[in-house]
Amino acid sequence: MNMSDNLNEELKKKAVAEAERLSKIFEDTKTALQTEERFVNFLMNYHPDSVKSFIEHYARQKSYWYGHADDMHRFRTRMNGHYYDIAMEQFKDIYLKKLFNIQCRWVSGEMDLPGIELSSDFNKFINEPESCTFVEPITSREFECFMQFKQLGNWLPEVNGKRMEEGDDNYYNSAAIAITFYHRFRSNYTKRDIFECHPWFYFYDKCFNTESLLDLPALRTDLEQEYEEIWDEEIHTKTLTPEQLKNRYFLSRADRKLHLENPELHKAYIEEENIKYKEEHKNDPEYLYMSTYDRKLMDELVPLLEDREVVKYYKANDEWRRRLEWGERIEMTVIYLQKAKEYIPIESNDDYREAIKKANKYYENKMVMELLPLIFEKYCKCMSSGIAFEFKKDQSPHADFNSSREHIIEARIWKGEPGNLDFLKKENLITKN
Repeated sequence: MNMSDNLNEELKKKAVAEAERLSKIFEDTKTALQTEERFVNFLMNYHPDSVKSFIEHYARQKSYWYGHADDMHRFRTRMNGHYYDIAMEQFKDIYLKKLFNIQCRWVSGEMDLPGIELSSDFNKFINEPESCTFVEPITSREFECFMQFKQLGNWLPEVNGKRMEEGDDNYYNSAAIAITFYHRFRSNYTKRDIFECHPWFYFYDKCFNTESLLDLPALRTDLEQEYEEIWDEEIHTKTLTPEQLKNRYFLSRADRKLHLENPELHKAYIEEENIKYKEEHKNDPEYLYMSTYDRKLMDELVPLLEDREVVKYYKANDEWRRRLEWGERIEMTVIYLQKAKEYIPIESNDDYREAIKKANKYYENKMVMELLPLIFEKYCKCMSSGIAFEFKKDQSPHADFNSSREHIIEARIWKGEPGNLDFLKKENLITKN
């Protein structure tokens, strides 16, 4: 074993240990919020449904504060690497498109892959490219294609006969999100125009004639969702109280497909459900609703629930968040521009903030275009030397569908089938079809 192998092995061990530590924080926090008297008493005045959601989100955020505490404390010292970080994040989109293409083929039943049993298993490779053995290295042609995409500025494709628009919520502005949701939404018959991919994905497809991958059958996710539906209807429903059943909103995949094809039918259904809900809840007590997005509540709650160390992490995360809000974003943008060692043009504008924002965007794009070739050169050297290239980690927690595995296995056992995921292997898909 050479030095690079030893280094990679050590990095993997640290990553596993860190993941286990954060998982324990997550589980311990959930347990404490659900069982400790001081927490239960505090939460009792809030709506039960919102409490359940709050506990899940709070535990996840707390593990996130721990996991990114160092990054948040070093925030102000990282300004020199600001544009490099942006360029690194964008360079990673090339890898994510390659990962997505393979996901399309796997979902269709074309192949089996190491480490992939369910479609949600692809999520772990969003932030672990170095451990993904089935994605080929980025080629010079792919990098050139990406540079062409960047040079075009805000290039937006036409999808389903409609031109995408900048700021449109109907497409993913993050390449990683498409990996998490694209096929899941397809199999759930969610309205088509809200799960289009990142524009870069479409540009890549134009360069390499891979458009057909988007329309491959979602065979595996269809099967996964069938079992998820069985679990929901035949197992989960039986655990709900009468009160919870009153709040239950369930539409089968078959009905969702029918509603997708008949918008008026769906509109009538929603109106009927709203009338029913209001009637059933007209005598309900007035509950408060809680959310981890309620900053005033969190500012009050965290010091009451946590020790000084966790409060420190929370405040560091909160400072990070505030600096991304409009007022302080302008402050930081001016600081970045002041550090530039060249003339930066600024256009006249009725709103000075818009003028500064556009000037910074111009400079940011210029710096990113200069940095991307250097990053690709470093990437190529790592690949030729057998050293893992360290991509930029995505700072946002990704959706966790670990429960899907448990639900599918439980549903298979309920049906009298083996409690495993072998039905998704290619050989069994072929037999079934």
